[in-house]
Amino acid sequence: MENEPQDKAEQIRRWCASHPGTVLFDPAAHIVHDVFSGKSLKLDLGAVTALQERVNPEQGGSYLALTFETGFELALAAPGLVFAPDDANTGPLASLPQAVCLRDFAAVSGKLRHILNDHPEEAPTREELDMTLFCIAVLDGARRVGLEVGREEQELEALLATLEQRGLPKP
Repeated sequence: MENEPQDKAEQIRRWCASHPGTVLFDPAAHIVHDVFSGKSLKLDLGAVTALQERVNPEQGGSYLALTFETGFELALAAPGLVFAPDDANTGPLASLPQAVCLRDFAAVSGKLRHILNDHPEEAPTREELDMTLFCIAVLDGARRVGLEVGREEQELEALLATLEQRGLPKP
């Protein structure tokens, strides 16, 4: 029967094997490992209500969408583990896509770090504040799916402290 955890594990294993360098899977322990971030996540395959390979119309290739009993979704895709951002602490953000990954956090926090650390003479703008909120929503989404993001939160807190020291932009 296709809904059995071992069948789900086999489908995940096959997808990961055909997409090397994205997500690794330990079928015995049901652990997925995001290659880019180095983060691992134990999956409760009994709680997976749907598992479907889909085509990515924007970037080509495929991704594997997992839907859980709780309603949240996780995808295994070219960028790694992909999930919905959580804007509960930030409010709606125009720049926030429906799906993000830890590569998005790394890219945006890296740009923010560059602006704040390499251009200390420039006053912060609304863009830097929006970048900070974007990063918060990504980390909140990652935490919601079960990823440990303590290191990234510390990194973001340091950037936020620098931003606050330099003066937040006027709304």
